[in-house]
Amino acid sequence: MRWNYRLLDRSHKNGGEPWLEIVEVYYDEHNKLIGFSEPCLNAENKEEVISTLQMIIKDISKENVLNVSDFGMTIQQDTQ
Repeated sequence: MRWNYRLLDRSHKNGGEPWLEIVEVYYDEHNKLIGFSEPCLNAENKEEVISTLQMIIKDISKENVLNVSDFGMTIQQDTQ
């Protein structure tokens, strides 16, 4: 399994107004999307925060914005 940071459109959780979240996205061995995390950023120290932010910028800069439907979910399932 591998993962990276991606942008996920969750406008449906914001009354239809634009809302993007940075999430960790997980892939299976065939590179198929299998899940995502809730948005978060935590670290043990300032240097680790900076390193994680740099990785986030690198990852989200090169990929398209995802939708919950890319994970086989409906908006209704994501709001439960």
